[in-house]
Amino acid sequence: MKTITLYEAADGSRFSTEEECRTYDKLDVSVFNAMAPLGEKPSITHGCWIQRDKTACQSAKSAMLVLIRQAYPNESVFKYPDADIHPMGYAGRFLSECRFKCFDAAWSRLCCINWDNYREYDQAYFAMNPEKAIAPHP
Repeated sequence: MKTITLYEAADGSRFSTEEECRTYDKLDVSVFNAMAPLGEKPSITHGCWIQRDKTACQSAKSAMLVLIRQAYPNESVFKYPDADIHPMGYAGRFLSECRFKCFDAAWSRLCCINWDNYREYDQAYFAMNPEKAIAPHP
């Protein structure tokens, strides 16, 4: 048996070096700032939605793509214009399996937005099937 040391970031991600952990914590803050136009993630009643501002949604998505492109400069899916990258497409699948938990969490929230009407739902199912949603969040 041998003792190992791990460093834990603010979101629970673990790293083998302090430097990697500090770098990740800085990235996590950048992701938080990128998502700031949407405000804090709300607790939305199941099947309900919150109407979002189109500019805020697009701004958060674009800011996230800047960070993602910096982290993955050679990933072909992120070479398309922002408007052509749908959160529910391959980009979302890639980010759900990437090493950055903060990217996955932020992108998952973007998946809960219907990009035709800019409503944020409690889950991606309703963003893809808005006709099955119940009503605005009380």
